[in-house]
Amino acid sequence: MTLEELDDNLPNGFHDALIFSFELDYAAGIAKFHLKLLVGWPDDPGPERHAYQEATLVVSGLCFCSIEPPYSTYPFLTGNLSV
Repeated sequence: MTLEELDDNLPNGFHDALIFSFELDYAAGIAKFHLKLLVGWPDDPGPERHAYQEATLVVSGLCFCSIEPPYSTYPFLTGNLSV
């Protein structure tokens, strides 16, 4: 399945997905993303609309990967990011 097909099959695609960690293996061309996906449908009533589900996304055939870090004020961070 392609990323586009997976995106099309999720209620919200990858919109508002929360990435908690990821592993990159450039030699094997594989990336594993550990995340939570927003699986509630936009017309669901109440809290069901904001339901998340944990998932692991494995991407193969990887040549390049670039991910921006979370904002320094993101809730799970305890302090400011430093480089």
